[in-house]
Amino acid sequence: MVNTVYLSLGSNMGNMQAIVHSALSAIDIDEKCNIIKTSNLYKTQPWGITEQAHFLNVVCCISTTYTPVQLLNFINGIEHNFGRARTAYNKWQGRTLDIDILLFNNEVIHSTILTIPHTHLHKRNFVLVPLCEIAPNVLHPIFNKTIMQLQAECTDVSWVEK
Repeated sequence: MVNTVYLSLGSNMGNMQAIVHSALSAIDIDEKCNIIKTSNLYKTQPWGITEQAHFLNVVCCISTTYTPVQLLNFINGIEHNFGRARTAYNKWQGRTLDIDILLFNNEVIHSTILTIPHTHLHKRNFVLVPLCEIAPNVLHPIFNKTIMQLQAECTDVSWVEK
């Protein structure tokens, strides 16, 4: 089965633009993934722990034959290859690469290792702005609202620049 998935990629350490573009290439060259559409690259204010460097963020739509857990393992491997070490203590701190699964078809998943749609998708401008650029009419499967509606209702005041 071919699945439609939206991913968010971000970086705020090292050569951020090169890292994000290389990560997109790593996704696209995998035989089980195909990038369908990619947003512009956005310079964004940190969310959570704000006393750190700005991020570069992008959202992409992919088609994949991976299951949600297989995709999670795949993107975690890409993050690891770029020097990301996930711990309970560095959740919102700087990172060379962060890749999140935002939406996976219309599925709703709540497990110990994965939550889809992403828990904070509707609260974050750095996700909603690029996601709305490429998928304004996609419905959030829990809120039953389009991404455009969620962006219009979002109260996040963090800046996002092209």
